[in-house]
Amino acid sequence: MVSWSTRLANARAAVAEQQRLEELQKYERLVAPFDGVLTFRGYDAGALISISEIASGKEMYRIAATDVLRVRVGVPQAYASAIRIGQRAELTTRSQPGRVFAGAVGRTAGAIESSTRMMTAEIDVPNPDGALMPGAYGTVRLHIKRAQPTWLVPTSAVAFGSEGTRIAVLDGARVHFVRLALDDDHGNEAEVASGLDGSERIVNNPGQNLAEGIEVEVRAPQNGGPQNGGPQNGGTQGSGARTQEPAK
Repeated sequence: MVSWSTRLANARAAVAEQQRLEELQKYERLVAPFDGVLTFRGYDAGALISISEIASGKEMYRIAATDVLRVRVGVPQAYASAIRIGQRAELTTRSQPGRVFAGAVGRTAGAIESSTRMMTAEIDVPNPDGALMPGAYGTVRLHIKRAQPTWLVPTSAVAFGSEGTRIAVLDGARVHFVRLALDDDHGNEAEVASGLDGSERIVNNPGQNLAEGIEVEVRAPQNGGPQNGGPQNGGTQGSGARTQEPAK
């Protein structure tokens, strides 16, 4: 004969099992925590789903909220300290030529990655009409105000050698080489991190034979062209470094 305590324990176990099955049955209906668009579906109807399949690509769904997109950008170390939360930004994409999407800095990593020497920043870009697609690439323009101006010089004026990175400037009527540190290379122009104050008259395309202290003759430009000098080893062009636009 089964005792009363045994029957009570069996009843409690049956209730617990029923509650467990009811909780499992709730998983038949999935509810997303936010409104969005399904960008990935890993299983078809009737497929067996195992709790051990947790690798990438084994998830049931991926959902994206596209009303506001989060754009991740890498900010060079030279500009990282100038990034502020709420700072305005502009996003352009090749798929939407001529259209500029306004956004703002939502958050930053607050640290420089040692491998890239950049700081990751996230830009929140409103996307009410769905014109921007998740996962796409674009170009972000941040408007940065720097305490010290950044100078841009023609890359053709920069000399590389055993003496380091140098640039030829005019000291009166003589050529003087100045060592400088470059930051970003923009193709035809290079950004100077240090070494210039912006008042220098630089020599474009100096050539390998241009020596320190050589005397040159600076002539007035003709037809609006650049100034031409007359050093002993051939002609050079004189020009000035210019400031970079405050927007980066």
